[in-house]
Amino acid sequence: MCINYPGTRWFVARNELKDIVDSVYVTFSKVAKEYGFSDYKFNSVKNFIEFGNGSFINFVEIKHKPSDPEFQDLGSTEYTGGWIEEGGEVNEMGATIIGTRVGRHMNTEYGITPIVFITCNPAQNWIKIDYYDKDVKNELPKEHKYLGALATENPFLPQAYIDSLEELGKKSESAYQRLFKGNWNYVDSPDALCDRDALDGIFENDHVREGKTFLTADVARYGSDKAIIGVWRGWKLVEVKIFDISKTTDIEAAIRNFRVKYRIPKTRCIADGDGVGCLDPETEVMTNNGWVKAKNITESTVIVSKDENGFIEHVKPKEIWNLENERFIETEEGYRFTETHLHFYKTRKEHKIKTAYWDDITEKKAFYNDTAVNGSDKYESILIPKDKLVKTGVTKKYFSPAINILLPNKTKAYMVRMANDVFWTHNGGVVDGAGIRGFVNGARPIKEKTPKGFEMPEYKNLQVQCLYKLAEKINEGGFWFDAEVSKEQQQHIIQELYQIQSKTNNMRKLDCKSKADIKADIGRSPDWRDMIMMRIWFDLKPPRKKGLGSKARETI
Repeated sequence: MCINYPGTRWFVARNELKDIVDSVYVTFSKVAKEYGFSDYKFNSVKNFIEFGNGSFINFVEIKHKPSDPEFQDLGSTEYTGGWIEEGGEVNEMGATIIGTRVGRHMNTEYGITPIVFITCNPAQNWIKIDYYDKDVKNELPKEHKYLGALATENPFLPQAYIDSLEELGKKSESAYQRLFKGNWNYVDSPDALCDRDALDGIFENDHVREGKTFLTADVARYGSDKAIIGVWRGWKLVEVKIFDISKTTDIEAAIRNFRVKYRIPKTRCIADGDGVGCLDPETEVMTNNGWVKAKNITESTVIVSKDENGFIEHVKPKEIWNLENERFIETEEGYRFTETHLHFYKTRKEHKIKTAYWDDITEKKAFYNDTAVNGSDKYESILIPKDKLVKTGVTKKYFSPAINILLPNKTKAYMVRMANDVFWTHNGGVVDGAGIRGFVNGARPIKEKTPKGFEMPEYKNLQVQCLYKLAEKINEGGFWFDAEVSKEQQQHIIQELYQIQSKTNNMRKLDCKSKADIKADIGRSPDWRDMIMMRIWFDLKPPRKKGLGSKARETI
């Protein structure tokens, strides 16, 4: 195409740029030499091939980066068309974004149909769901085409390569079925904790009895993942609600509605507590020893807080969560918070003080502030300088490590200083807003009963413990997904649960495949898995001390 249509621009994309150079370009050079073609130059600094007639082939890396979840690095480059190699390794969002860049350069002049060509091997990933499965069902959109091909159909492959693929059958049946037979449906990972037949049965397990009601919620993180709420009767999942895009207050309202509808007490509701109410590490917090940066706060630090009447309390943190990567917003005044952070505020000087999430406050366009430190033991519950109208325009969004300080008192309030202003704030999110339990993925495992009593199990963290226990529940046929979902959603659910896979680490503790690796493989966050996983917590919760009317812990 580059030779026949001078001046056109194309791309070759893979997950890693070095793989294009080490693989695709090597093959390109061989083919060019075979055909005696040399009218091109390879720019190894900017990674593109330039043809003598002015055409270009850019090498593009579309690896998922936490700092750029929307793939803005792909920029606004215009292409005639392109090729994604090893598409199964590529994030689905990245493939979608780069696909929007084709058809923008000389397509009209030459009458070229804009095309993105994706090549891959069969695997349990987004390509299987979006292309192969829909092609089998005759549901593939007319603008998409699926073309299956086997290695034996390629006349240019050396026989030695074909023989090596056949030899795979002696070492890995899964690799043989996928790479040689082209079998998309063969799944046999030695690391998978869930039996495939058991997974297929979760929608048919009508022998599972109903029990007490529970609610689990996987809360979306900065809008990039789905938010999913599930309602349970015992181990029967009876209803779900999905938010593709949501505000924290919308999720809280849905939780309250479900609680009323199914009469679920708050003590039997749990939501993902990670990544809420977080501070930038450089933000200063008031302690009994003065201002201390959030990154230097420990569980022994005494923090200045206040009680429900506004009087000073000195408290130590109940927990401190150090999170690797959260999305922050920065306002015109230089305030930096996650969007789900709770603040004290009022929209007019004469109004009563309220609390709201940062994203809700910004929708109100402005709020009034007052001094937090007034020289007495009582502190005003309003934000910074007196009678100053603060416009809360967001100037930028960025990703950064984050720190969440959880205080044990009722207000959870503490003072922070940034941009030379001082004001009250506190950690928030769905867990605080709805008044329910919080699930912390990185928390210590819960002690389990052994012949010697209750002991700490050898899991990396609470999430890993719950994933292993969920796999056991699925394999014994003890989970029934009876909530109404589409066939495509059922496929997503099975695919995500199959991603519960063991992983080796250097800590000599049981571990599981990370969420980042799962997102890279299937092209999305395992939100269904996480919502279902949290149900295990209620089976593992610490036993109450025996007393009058108490019972031993049991599975419910």
